[in-house]
Amino acid sequence: MDKIIEWLLDGDISLQCMTYRDLLDVGEPDLLKMQKRIETEGFGARYLSCRNENGHWGRHYYQPKWTSTHYSLLDIKNLGMPGSCAQCRTMVNRIFDECVYKDGSINFAKTDLPSDVCINGMVLNYSAYFGIGEKGLSGIIDYLFKVRMHDGGFSWNYLKDKIHSEPHTTTAVLEGFHEYKEAGYAYRLQEIEDAEKYDDNK
Repeated sequence: MDKIIEWLLDGDISLQCMTYRDLLDVGEPDLLKMQKRIETEGFGARYLSCRNENGHWGRHYYQPKWTSTHYSLLDIKNLGMPGSCAQCRTMVNRIFDECVYKDGSINFAKTDLPSDVCINGMVLNYSAYFGIGEKGLSGIIDYLFKVRMHDGGFSWNYLKDKIHSEPHTTTAVLEGFHEYKEAGYAYRLQEIEDAEKYDDNK
């Protein structure tokens, strides 16, 4: 086990941070100091350096898909970038300035097509982490409960299949709920906690 820990601690600063946090239970003050280095070292710094002059990663919020601003923000958050990162907070604020649909959800297509449930779960995840504020996130929360499936989960295909949720979208939404709670937001909190505990065998 010690050799595995040594190997992990020899990796990128983001991996070192996760190891100290999840396996070695390092105190928060030391962890925060180490986390701050993700902005200037390793994978985290490399991600930030790939941001274009217009502020985006890729061409836009969702183009091309896997290297777009949306997925880059999610990856950067998962690396453990500090929630105070100015570049990330700027882009999250731009999402809420430019991509909020009439029902409060986030719609990167900017069309009258329904918003993607899975994407809204992901946006909730990194936006709560990077501190967009409860007022902005309330629209996403309302939307997610509006489209929740009869079995308690979530699905991108909710308009066609009213009953059966699917794992990926449900996981994305639950991860968003978790980060929302971790950030200390209170809007519809009891309903979120109930949704996390949902058991269709009751």
